[in-house]
Amino acid sequence: VASDRGGIPYRSSWQEEWRSDRKLCEQTKQRLFIGPGQKPLERALSEMPHLMAEHMLEDTALGKERAEAAKAEAKACGEAEGEVEQEGEELKLELFGDNPGDLVDVAGTLEARYQEELKLYTDQVKQTILQAARSARLPMSTKVSLSEFCDMVWRLGHESPLDRDATPGGGAARARATDDEEDDEDEGDGSDDDEDGSSTATSAA
Repeated sequence: VASDRGGIPYRSSWQEEWRSDRKLCEQTKQRLFIGPGQKPLERALSEMPHLMAEHMLEDTALGKERAEAAKAEAKACGEAEGEVEQEGEELKLELFGDNPGDLVDVAGTLEARYQEELKLYTDQVKQTILQAARSARLPMSTKVSLSEFCDMVWRLGHESPLDRDATPGGGAARARATDDEEDDEDEGDGSDDDEDGSSTATSAA
């Protein structure tokens, strides 16, 4: 990314972009990798499509509407902490008039829409994570930490010089494969020369 430092044109390195993107990823996805007692945990890659889909839907209009409806339903049913039954009944009348049964209908329709969207999001995210797993040559059962997950996702859209020294599937493996092919070609050239030499010697004899 080009920028300006003291009037001098400057272009950030891939390391800076990687650190910045990973930091943002870790900040926004951190709670997906927090377990009981607020302790960091690892997640299987197979878990991530559903978790990520839920996380993404939270910021949509549908997700916010669902969250608000859940709060309203909790209050209407007197389940909110410190809520008294009278307040719950008043809220029911305010929201749904004389037919509180509408609460169930609205909630059911909203939940059906949410579940439909959740499936679409999950399917889309699953394709991305499958691609990242294939690129890293990892089965979907592999458990990864937050930073490892963010690295996998980042490398899908960025080519890193570190890939040249990476584990199987990276640049190092491709470089070795190229070297092996070149060695085979050299050996083949040598054998042809030997054959040509022996033919000439036979003719001379």
